[in-house]
Amino acid sequence: MIVRACSTVTVVRGGAEAPSMVFRESSQSPSASRCGRAKRALAAFSVAPRVARLLAAMRCRSAPTGTNKEQSHRCTRRRSSLRTRHYRLFIREKGRVMVRFLAAAVAALLLSASPALAKDEAPCAAGMVCASNPATVAAALVKRGYQGLPGKDQTGDPQVESATDGYSYIVFFYGCEQAKQCDSLQFYASFKNPGGIDAAAVNDWNSRKRFSQMALEKNGAVVLRYDVATIGGLNATNFTDVIDWWTTMVGSIDDFFDEHKTPVAAAKKPAA
Repeated sequence: MIVRACSTVTVVRGGAEAPSMVFRESSQSPSASRCGRAKRALAAFSVAPRVARLLAAMRCRSAPTGTNKEQSHRCTRRRSSLRTRHYRLFIREKGRVMVRFLAAAVAALLLSASPALAKDEAPCAAGMVCASNPATVAAALVKRGYQGLPGKDQTGDPQVESATDGYSYIVFFYGCEQAKQCDSLQFYASFKNPGGIDAAAVNDWNSRKRFSQMALEKNGAVVLRYDVATIGGLNATNFTDVIDWWTTMVGSIDDFFDEHKTPVAAAKKPAA
């Protein structure tokens, strides 16, 4: 009886090929099926592809260019593949660095913007006018000789209604949390456009007036705004000055309208 065995022979081929394992049968194996299992097991754990790439890279570095056309072409393709792989790794790492940089920049921006979100949490001191205490705003207007009618706007935040020079206006409260701890005021008045008040006229007002801002609404109405921050409170003298500047701006609106009003065309004489 002939007993057949399974043995291996390592063959090293030239060029870019890797050393490979060639199986041959000998006369000592118990069965041919074991040879097949051995072949598959060794093939599964074979390191031949990695060895092949390593040897090819070493030959490409050491071999002079132009000696073998086929080998030179193979080395050129391999170098190009390595450069492409390195470039992809570089781009991937660069992307990670950019993501880290942007995350740090956003975090720094949020930290730098946090002081602007400060709330007027301290109680309004005696004798001070604070947006966090709407009653002090209304009382200051009354003390200056104007009406001060407290109320609420459409969002539920406080507001105070008043008037000057024949025009009504509203003091809105901003920066509120659940209608409390407001940190700023806005004096607001709306006027009917008499004609001739366009973007150029609005720009003229805003370029000459420091303590108010004029704008045009979509319906053509002219609005006047005056914003005041009250964090920490304003004393009676400061808030009186605020009221005086606002009433001065509203009091000059008629002259401004007359200055920019569209002239009425002269009536034509009827034909005889």
